[in-house]
Amino acid sequence: MTQGIPFRRRRLIPFLALGLAAGAGTLPAAAQRIPLTAPERTDFRETTRYADAMEILEAVAAASPLIHLETMGYTMEGRAMPLAVVGHVRDGSAAAVRATGRTRVLLQGGIHSGEVEGKEVLLRFLREVAEGQHTALLDSLVILINPIYNADGNESVLLTNRRGQHGPVGGMGTRPNSQGLNLNRDYTKVESPAARSMGLTLAAYDPHVGVDLHTTNGTRHAYHLTYAPPLHPNTPGAIDALLRERWLPELTEAVREKHGWHFYHYGNVQGRGEDAGWYTFDYKPRFSNNYLGLRNRFGILSEAYAYATFEDRIAATWYFVEEVLAFSRTHATELRRITEELDATPVVGQRLALRAEPAPSPAPVEILMGEVTQERNPYSGELMSRRLDVVNPQMMTEYIGFRGTETERVPEAYLIPPGPAAADALDRLGVHGVTSTILDAPRTLQVERFRIDSTMVGARPFETHLERTVWGAWESATVELPAGTAVVSARQPLGRLLFTLLEPRSDDGFLHWNVLDRGVEDAAHYPILRTHERGVDGPGMERVELETALGSVLLEVDGVRAPRTAANFLRYVDAGLYAGGRIHRTVTPANQPDNDVKIEVIQGGRRPDTQGFDRIPLERTTVTGLTHVDGALSMARSGPDTAVSDFFIAIGPQHSLDFGGARNPDGQGFAAFGRVVDGMEVVRRIQAAPAEGQRLTPAVEIVAARRVR
Repeated sequence: MTQGIPFRRRRLIPFLALGLAAGAGTLPAAAQRIPLTAPERTDFRETTRYADAMEILEAVAAASPLIHLETMGYTMEGRAMPLAVVGHVRDGSAAAVRATGRTRVLLQGGIHSGEVEGKEVLLRFLREVAEGQHTALLDSLVILINPIYNADGNESVLLTNRRGQHGPVGGMGTRPNSQGLNLNRDYTKVESPAARSMGLTLAAYDPHVGVDLHTTNGTRHAYHLTYAPPLHPNTPGAIDALLRERWLPELTEAVREKHGWHFYHYGNVQGRGEDAGWYTFDYKPRFSNNYLGLRNRFGILSEAYAYATFEDRIAATWYFVEEVLAFSRTHATELRRITEELDATPVVGQRLALRAEPAPSPAPVEILMGEVTQERNPYSGELMSRRLDVVNPQMMTEYIGFRGTETERVPEAYLIPPGPAAADALDRLGVHGVTSTILDAPRTLQVERFRIDSTMVGARPFETHLERTVWGAWESATVELPAGTAVVSARQPLGRLLFTLLEPRSDDGFLHWNVLDRGVEDAAHYPILRTHERGVDGPGMERVELETALGSVLLEVDGVRAPRTAANFLRYVDAGLYAGGRIHRTVTPANQPDNDVKIEVIQGGRRPDTQGFDRIPLERTTVTGLTHVDGALSMARSGPDTAVSDFFIAIGPQHSLDFGGARNPDGQGFAAFGRVVDGMEVVRRIQAAPAEGQRLTPAVEIVAARRVR
């Protein structure tokens, strides 16, 4: 097995080999002033502290217009959590990043602050971007970098942290944060300020790929680095297949060919002799990679080998990041397409897993075991294990995936009536980016409620919680839901995640983590209901008369199949904001010469002197089943989730405006939410009115917009 080249002498090799480094030349003065990381300054004796990391981040942002430094949130001790936005963007805001249409990749280091290799690699990568390297990546990608997630733990340096790990000999931080919480167990319960900050960041920037960089514990194997895709059995098949069948195998082979090092699926040996098996870790979404999978995103975890030298662990992590970014760049369009199609495909009606067990490989596989020798930290006297360049292949069954052992069918929606735990649950759902609507009046519905037959809490705390499990069954009931009940539709893109958070038998949901304890103690039923009836969160079917200066149009607004879009349109109607508005745009075959895909619509909006309500999520045509047929009523938008008040009416079938259609380059389509039931001749009259280009001159006044029975 080839011994790797020392990290400090190979630092340009990976990206130069891919042609991603800039040409040689004199660095700008600002780039020359960027500090080195602590390992580079100290011959790998120390790791970079928070203040030094922030100095580097501020310096790279000052040196390069490609790097924007944002604050994604704060730790419990009040340290700002940095987010470096790398790409061709006007600024570092989420809106600017998403407006680029490029594939977004999040690279995260330091969630466990004794596992510091990711932090060092990401800081160095940013410095090299500021020096003019790696720019070809940015033709296809926007890269989001949080190098130091657990900033509080990073500052709790001791030479005796991470006993047995080979350096850094000058000490490292701690696994938990200042609250004693393991942040890589906090993705679902979002209890710590850091986890809430990450949840809000994921919801805002919505990366297509997320990479979490770690260091191993345990088994003495021969791999320089191991990795894991999302492990939860509810991970979408398209994500699982691409990662397991293409991305990770290609990454493994590339590293072996270039550097002679072995990478493989994360695992530890359990059992002995013929019973030995290679077992990955837990499938629950409290872990970053599993959580991202339930968000319909590509989640990848890496684990540099703890007993390799600190220098080699940094090198292995560098190689891993190199190959992840190379694949992301090459397959950027495919990664976006897969995630967008998943977002547009509801999980309602599917059976998903609540609990799972390890799934064995069909036959034994070759696992590379290794050996270590013992050395002493010269400053603490503590023993450290150092990897020997020895490979011992062993055949054993591997368990690198999971299969469900208990399942439930995903309902149309969960219903959260006002109660002692409701506000906390809704707040945490909001942190995740899960949307809900609130009933403004009582409503009687046929629902399902979970009868609690027994409950058990853990005998000892885990992550400061006594984990709760309930047993029982769902049963039908007719209930009157009070005003203020929250309706959480499972037809939204985060359907897999909200199912896990809200099902009572889920082993990583809100009930499990005591979020709902005040609603469960001594209760006969689980405080959250569910329904298989569609459109509970919408206004039902309504009709609106749109009176214009050229005649009236009768609209049917479908609040059953497009509840959010319909409710948004109706609130403008009810507030009188369309009265005095304008139909201002006509699109005909003759006035769109620069468009290869042509459409025919008229577009209007609210009165110009009024303020719009908040933007609404995009209800895709694949979710609602409403397409752009002749007379379809739909919402105008720029990017996804940006519609406010402008609407349009289709003239003739306009299926290029549906999800997957080619009119909008993002392929997400527009939110059809109704149709014209009378007055298409008025629509055509407006379309034919005088115009300059696509601008009606004059605009056609909307005299009134009112509900009719």
